[in-house]
Amino acid sequence: MYEAEEKANGRRCAIKVLSKDHIMREDKIRYVTTERDLLDLCKHPLVVRLYYTFSDPSSLYFVMEIAENGELLTWLRTLGRFDVPTSQFHMAELVSALEFLHSKNVVHRDLKPENVLITADWHLKITDFGTAKLLEPADGGEGEGEGDGGAGDGTASETTMA
Repeated sequence: MYEAEEKANGRRCAIKVLSKDHIMREDKIRYVTTERDLLDLCKHPLVVRLYYTFSDPSSLYFVMEIAENGELLTWLRTLGRFDVPTSQFHMAELVSALEFLHSKNVVHRDLKPENVLITADWHLKITDFGTAKLLEPADGGEGEGEGDGGAGDGTASETTMA
């Protein structure tokens, strides 16, 4: 991941660089395509924004919104834990983001602290949609689906307790 500034407008952004050789060798085409398509579909204040993509002969580039305060995991390791009001705030944002994703029939499937970023104003952004799944609506019902990412009853795997 690289940080850059667009010359045209001065906007700071993050650039995710993906090696085409690695993608082909590891048979990751589906994951890269899924991530691009779902980031394009899921425009929401709590989901990292994909501005655009481009490629050169050796790499693919995802130009994305930057989260200046990095990964949630880094902050949890540094602080040990958040105080109750901060925890409540961040949990409310995560629930809001997941409700949005599920309303689009998207199941993230890899939600963990390193896939949650923190912006300069301390809001969360969900990122890394490579293993996410777009579910088909069940019987035309909105927000419910069947498939690898669900619990079989339309409940997303993020909300299933073992």
